[in-house]
Amino acid sequence: MILFNDMAILKKIFFYTFLLGCLQFISGQKYVRLSVDNDLYFLTDRYYSSGIFLSYGYKKIKQVDELDSLDNSTYVHWHLGQEVYTPARLQTKDLSKLDYPFGGWLFIEREVHKYLNKNTAYAWGIQIGTTGDESLAPWMQNFYHLNFLKLPRVTWEAAMPQEIHLNINVNMKKKFILEEKFYFLSDFFSSLGTQKTTIGAQFGFFMGKTNRFSFMGNPLKSKGDNGLSFYIGSRQEYRFHDYMISGSLFNDSANFTLPSRKYRSSFQFGASLNKDKWEILAMISNTSRDNENQLFFRHTYLNISISKYL
Repeated sequence: MILFNDMAILKKIFFYTFLLGCLQFISGQKYVRLSVDNDLYFLTDRYYSSGIFLSYGYKKIKQVDELDSLDNSTYVHWHLGQEVYTPARLQTKDLSKLDYPFGGWLFIEREVHKYLNKNTAYAWGIQIGTTGDESLAPWMQNFYHLNFLKLPRVTWEAAMPQEIHLNINVNMKKKFILEEKFYFLSDFFSSLGTQKTTIGAQFGFFMGKTNRFSFMGNPLKSKGDNGLSFYIGSRQEYRFHDYMISGSLFNDSANFTLPSRKYRSSFQFGASLNKDKWEILAMISNTSRDNENQLFFRHTYLNISISKYL
């Protein structure tokens, strides 16, 4: 684990690295995106409760002697994200009644997608971020609860402590054309880090007239397409380590932890609408337990992503 005593260093890293990504004055394909996860659409507020992500990406310009094709194209994505985790009982201070630790995760990520051909890509990325009060999750959730939902203050009792984390992510993405408007998409992923270490696969069927990888994380593959598309699939994962539940591998500074469930699965259903320079994507995820103490067997949340092509 990387340790910094002065949190101002982390704030400077967040600011300058995200600014560097957003000020890439490169001609060609670019996008900005706002993506929000939340379970309040299903009248719940627990476990993976919410996520907010701001993204900027662009296609790298090829050398003049290269052919203008989809083969060997490279895309760079910058993400600034915050995730919030809470137990089912939000107002209790009794640790024996908590079925999930309170936790926040604030990070910045640089991700690169390299396409071997129009149907195959691999990706790698690096995340650096913080948990605890510096994640701003307690302030964000209570601000929303008090001012918009008119709900009591969330206790954030024995929340996961403030620590700096580093994750390295690797993906292999593949599209199989079954029919003219019917594809099979796969994404094999892995992550190695102090915040999480995991391996797994996401796979499903895509139906629509567009030639896209948008459901696999690259909105620029949808640029220029117009129409409605659908996706149905599943995500299977084996998580070796999850700081947000079981705490650090290197110390026992957390006041409250639970044994993390290694195998996790989710079912997904999504739809996207492309019109000119905009894409709106919605994805429902129904997930299994993250730990055996959870009062509810499964958890459902909705992602809404809005992308603007530049």
